[in-house]
Parts: sequence; C-alpha cells; structure tokens
Amino acid sequence: LVHGGVDVLQCDVALSGGITGARRLAGLTDLHNRWWSPHTWTNGIGLLFNLHAALALSACPYVEVPFDPPGWSPDRRDWLLPAPLFPGEDGLIRPPDGPGLGIPTDLAWLEPNRLG
Repeated sequence: LVHGGVDVLQCDVALSGGITGARRLAGLTDLHNRWWSPHTWTNGIGLLFNLHAALALSACPYVEVPFDPPGWSPDRRDWLLPAPLFPGEDGLIRPPDGPGLGIPTDLAWLEPNRLG
C-alpha cells in the first residue's frame, strides 16, 4: 500500500481479524487512496459480516461473492440463515434490515448443538 504496489485490498472479514481487523485494513486503504473490497467464499453468515463491513467501513466499490449454481448457489451458501440472500434484479445483494447482522438467532437449534 505504501509503495503503490496494491490497488485493491481484498479480504474476508470472517478470516481477517473480524470487524476490528477489517476496520484497520479499510482505514489503511483509505489513507493510501486504494480500494478496500471484501470478498467471501464462506457461508451466509460470513457474507453478512462482509456486507455490513463494506457498508460501514469504507467507500467500498463492491463485495465479491461466488455465484456458480448448482455447486455454489445461495441455497447452499446460506443454509445457516432463515432464508437465502438472492441478488435483486439490479444484481445487488442487500443485507437484512433486522438488528445486528439482521438475522434472528435460532436459540432452539443452538442449545443441543453447542460445544463445551
């Protein structure tokens, strides 16, 4: 970044120190007039972390998300979510508007599946 060797810094928020780590990276790219653009190849919750970070942390031009049905589809990626996140007619995926990440927590599922 300092020497201009990077134009776009891409990371997965879920794998790069969480929201705090993403905030640091986005700040560095802003400081050096570069793009910070997260991408995710994880699951629906990872996608939500990246979408929310992109909307909150920087002038992010886009979030890269794989879409290659049938192997990589919203239904397969978002199995942890109450409903899959599909792109709208404009090609954009909008995050849910509920509190936090925008999705309810299924406490009945969590209890029998907890670790420790």
